Amino acid sequence: MIIKYKYIKKYLLLMAVEQLLDEYKENGFEIKSQYPIIGSLRVDLFAVKGDERIAIEFVDNQTSDDTVSRLQQIAQEEDFVLKLIDISAIQLEYKNL
Repeated sequence: MIIKYKYIKKYLLLMAVEQLLDEYKENGFEIKSQYPIIGSLRVDLFAVKGDERIAIEFVDNQTSDDTVSRLQQIAQEEDFVLKLIDISAIQLEYKNL
């Protein structure tokens, strides 16, 4: 069976979020999903380990420049690292079984 790209694309973001959750947890971070940073503005993931705070936001070509600028400004003001992950740049690793 060959899985069509439209199905892969449908679940790609969910897979990426799940993988990052596992990776950060394995490295001792506490993770929160859909974390509110100011008002109704949320980031996809927020990781905390001691004084280290990392906000992770998945972006695509529909994400407004205003949203990205606002997130960057808040990250600087609130002293946390902001990681923007371009959904279109996510690649799959697979092996023939």
